[in-house]
Amino acid sequence: MIDIKTKILFDQDFFEAPVELFDFLVENVKWDNSMRARKTARFGQPNIGSEQAHLYEPFFPVMEELSERLVPVLGYKSNNCFLNYYENGNSKMGWHGDSTHFLEPETGIAILSVGDTRIFQIRRKAVPTESLNYVLNPGSLIFSPISIQEEWQHAIPKVVSDKGRISLTFRKMKTG
Repeated sequence: MIDIKTKILFDQDFFEAPVELFDFLVENVKWDNSMRARKTARFGQPNIGSEQAHLYEPFFPVMEELSERLVPVLGYKSNNCFLNYYENGNSKMGWHGDSTHFLEPETGIAILSVGDTRIFQIRRKAVPTESLNYVLNPGSLIFSPISIQEEWQHAIPKVVSDKGRISLTFRKMKTG
């Protein structure tokens, strides 16, 4: 059994200027509106073998800078950035575990949060009452290694807010 508190990395003040980054992304990203609860966008290395295939879209310079800044923290360089845009507090993500078969071994998923504050909930699949909440302030980072996805699920619940939030999820995808 994994001790989740020692595996998850959480830094509430990982980077500055989250308001400017939020505004930039809202204005400059070509958002996919096909999901009901949120908008999405994909950059960098496509998911090889994924049902949600996409073409290569280069990182914006700010994504490249953030990816470089993550290297000393994660121990590897991300080659993919998946964005989730929650337009207001009614936008949410239900309980789920991320697919990890397309990730390089010994990596994980790093989430940088910009825009409004949200709660990141995580619970053990086998014992759903065993759960943790993380407050994702603008500029925060939460990282979970691949091993967490096997035993745990996460969610972003609705909140009372008319403000939006964007998560930048950095991954190192397999390339061949």
